[in-house]
Amino acid sequence: MLNRAISEAFPEITDIGGVRPDSLKWHPQGLALDVMIPNSHTAGGKALGDRVVQFLLDNGKRLGLAHMIWRQRMINPDGSSSMMENRGGPTANHMDHVHVTSIGGGHGD
Repeated sequence: MLNRAISEAFPEITDIGGVRPDSLKWHPQGLALDVMIPNSHTAGGKALGDRVVQFLLDNGKRLGLAHMIWRQRMINPDGSSSMMENRGGPTANHMDHVHVTSIGGGHGD
């Protein structure tokens, strides 16, 4: 559901990861995606990631949004956010992708 909605809204994003092993429940249970942002280190890449976050906030209820992480910030469905600890690198700090989690059960209308 999330993957399809993001892919349709942002055709320039071609790399979206999902189920994988992890110590937290989100990826192993199929409730999380990593939306890789092309050229994330550039102003255009940051702007694209920001647009993805806004799209998800705007459609959060319909998509079953739980939370997101982008550029080392944990973002709640209400738009509030908090800075995260430094995890040591661009991918671990979510500088190159938007991590989005779902409560599941979103619907496609």
